[in-house]
Amino acid sequence: MPPESTRQASRRPEILVAPAVTFLAVCGLLVVARFYEKLPIQAPPCQLRDLSGIPCLGCGGTRAMMALAEGNLLTAIRFNPAITFSAFAITGWLIWRLIVFSREGKAPSPLWTRKKVFLVILGFTVLFVANWVYLLFYLP
Repeated sequence: MPPESTRQASRRPEILVAPAVTFLAVCGLLVVARFYEKLPIQAPPCQLRDLSGIPCLGCGGTRAMMALAEGNLLTAIRFNPAITFSAFAITGWLIWRLIVFSREGKAPSPLWTRKKVFLVILGFTVLFVANWVYLLFYLP
């Protein structure tokens, strides 16, 4: 095992930037959602749903974040499962990166990163298509 000074020098704090910034953005959105009803400006209704009757991928997202900010997990899932899942996935991403950083602080090899990115993109694509199908049939 290398001496502590060498180990510290090899740490890469930049691996924490993306998940930390994303996590802070979600926390900011949750704060805004908590007081959304009292804000002087409200978001307009979904134009796609108003014009065609078909919900967009984000339909119900504002209501889901409002429910999540109030601690109503099941209601948030009912309004938009993907938005709710994404908020928790971002928290998990930050925790995972903090664990990686605390252990060795090195970023994974580029080949592993490409495979992981492909799997994450594929997983999120499946998730969002399934979410859209859910919204088509069950959005309150």
